Amino acid sequence: MKKNFNNLLKKNDFDLEKLLKKFAAETDLHFRSYKIKRIFMRPFSLIVNVRLLNDASMDIFIKIYKQENNTKFKDNLLREYQITEYWFNKFKKHRYFHTIEPVWLNMENQVIITREASGINLLSFLEHRIMLLPSEKSIRKAVFYLSQAGQWLAYFQKHEITDDIPYLDRSVKINIDYFLDYISIRMNRMVQNKKIKFDRTMQNQVIKTIGRLWERAGSYKNSYSVSHSDFSLSNILVAQKHVTVLDFHSSEINSPLKDLSRLYHQLYLLSFKPIYQDRIIKKLQHALLSGWGDENVNNDPLFRIYFLMHQMNHLGKIARYWEHNFVENIYNRLVVKKSLQHLTEFLAHESQAKN
Repeated sequence: MKKNFNNLLKKNDFDLEKLLKKFAAETDLHFRSYKIKRIFMRPFSLIVNVRLLNDASMDIFIKIYKQENNTKFKDNLLREYQITEYWFNKFKKHRYFHTIEPVWLNMENQVIITREASGINLLSFLEHRIMLLPSEKSIRKAVFYLSQAGQWLAYFQKHEITDDIPYLDRSVKINIDYFLDYISIRMNRMVQNKKIKFDRTMQNQVIKTIGRLWERAGSYKNSYSVSHSDFSLSNILVAQKHVTVLDFHSSEINSPLKDLSRLYHQLYLLSFKPIYQDRIIKKLQHALLSGWGDENVNNDPLFRIYFLMHQMNHLGKIARYWEHNFVENIYNRLVVKKSLQHLTEFLAHESQAKN
């Protein structure tokens, strides 16, 4: 197995053994030997999951970038490492809430090494334990994990916005133009996509609905916090009472409702799959909001704007049928149909709320 992995690495012009020797020489993490556990191929990187064997073994992820080694790329590499390091240091004293620990940065070889965190990502957990007819024990555990995820997010958002947070995008101004600019680009593409039933009339209805919701928005209009910006089921690891969150490279200053509504929307998308029960998805959504601190915040007008923003973004992506294979598009067409039905109901509900 190790030989096969090494052959794959050589095909990608990468000498793992040489890199690990350099890693050991520059850190105090020495080891007798190593075992390759898994390799993931990504469009711009190769990720190698390795177990370092010593008196106490250690599992690491080696992220090897395959892009051209230029100044812009080096800046991005340094950015990713420093952001990860910053948030690890902020969370390292918390008993249950964590982020990934960066271990080593090597600019020459375009490599970042992080310590493997324990746990399973929330998406995998739900796929294995909540589908079809789950046990009450599995449901309770899923509810607990979503509550913990909400609490993790609330803790993260309480961090003061200071100048020392590296590479934090501070350009966002929460106003109606922010939402309309974001959504209009995606809606224009959908109008041009003749394979889905989204026309100018529906586009105008969405724009009017955002305007109505914005007029009714309350105190959250002026509320800003640090935002992960990719707070998704696959970026959250859970193990017993522990929650570990990955990938902070898109972090910014935004509304505290952006990340919360993002995860809430991802749970909503699971309800489209016949293997999940609606009542269970609603329980998980409620647990998330309760853990965050407000079980009714999904009724807040600004939350609903963000939810609509996530919905339009997702709808625009999966409706690009030419980017997916035949089997994927069987599911995608079903989701597009249901999403448009729900969107029509959402717009009708908000129109009645105005009246």
